[in-house]
Amino acid sequence: MQVSLTDKYLKSLKPNTERIEVSDTVRRGLRFRLSPMGHATWVYEKRVKGGPKRKHTLGEYPLVSIKDARRISAEIQVEADAGIDRVAIKEQEKLANEENRHNTKTVRHLFSDFYDLHVKNLRTAEDNMKVLWDNFGQHADTPCSQVTNLMLQDAIDKKARTAPYQANRLKAALSKLAKFARQRGYFGPDVGRDLAKAIKEQPRERELSLDEVRRIYCATFALGDTFGAALRLLLLTAQRRSEIAKLQWSEVNFEGRYLNLGAARTKNGEGHITHLCDASMAEIADMRALADEDAQYVFTTTGYSPISGFTKTKNKLNEVLENSIKDWRFHDFRTAFATTMCDLGEDEAVVDRVLNHKASGSAPSPVARIYNRAKKLKERRMLLDRWGLLVSTDAIPEDS
Repeated sequence: MQVSLTDKYLKSLKPNTERIEVSDTVRRGLRFRLSPMGHATWVYEKRVKGGPKRKHTLGEYPLVSIKDARRISAEIQVEADAGIDRVAIKEQEKLANEENRHNTKTVRHLFSDFYDLHVKNLRTAEDNMKVLWDNFGQHADTPCSQVTNLMLQDAIDKKARTAPYQANRLKAALSKLAKFARQRGYFGPDVGRDLAKAIKEQPRERELSLDEVRRIYCATFALGDTFGAALRLLLLTAQRRSEIAKLQWSEVNFEGRYLNLGAARTKNGEGHITHLCDASMAEIADMRALADEDAQYVFTTTGYSPISGFTKTKNKLNEVLENSIKDWRFHDFRTAFATTMCDLGEDEAVVDRVLNHKASGSAPSPVARIYNRAKKLKERRMLLDRWGLLVSTDAIPEDS
């Protein structure tokens, strides 16, 4: 319908079940629209000289009056007759703004987005971000558009000079970060591809003997109350370092004499119970006596965060041991436990359950998964009691 539009006429229109559209006879191509919800808008349609027909939304009525709508449409007509395409110009400006946004986004912003959108719900979120900040944080204020493959590889190579295995973990972390950045246009299409590992890893064959374990246990008494107790509990329970370092009082069952870690705290994502032998209970009791009433973590030097700095701790242990034990790691405690106890005739299945290894066979049924969390608890308790005696008996220095 075409009408010489007036305010009186427009105000007389009432919303209907279908959209009402009226064309203005004064300004060809100008239309008034009234939606079923009562939204009144102006639309102007005009073909650009040598180009496509474009539709322009001019605003809402009565905020944009009839006079304003005719004036704006006249301006667009003049531009369109001259070959100026407002829609194309806006699209180009939008693309330019988007490109500028990516060009000004820094690595710091990328880290934040990577954490919020990809990492924060992972069990290893804190460790993943620490690796990135420690090894690539010096580029935090560098625009993402200026990050190159060389910068990423340099970080890996620098780490490889002192810790080649950790450099491989860094390579994996940077590769994931780069893929995240490429998918969002923050990095160039080839940045982060084909990064080289530091070394080709070989299965570790080093096994600590029971005598070496006892010597390390004895040396921990030179480390002070907190770190010494943490490492002794690590030895006595044969659990993973992060599980003991981040142990919380809520995870200690004094009456039952065991640790109860939820699925979010274990590597394989399954809840795990670890029995505490007499020596382990003594360590826990000593830490409880030293802890603040509202403390969250069992082992803390700050009062509000778990202990860290295990590289320095290991170096100090080596000094106490006068470097008499070569090429060892904290993770070797688990191997030493498994090897020693299996050599003594203990059931491998029980050893595996103490270590919280996932079964290598076919997936168990839902009933079996629930049942297996508690299966062989008695045997596991007996096994850790025996291990605790082997490690701690005659190992504590007389003057401790």
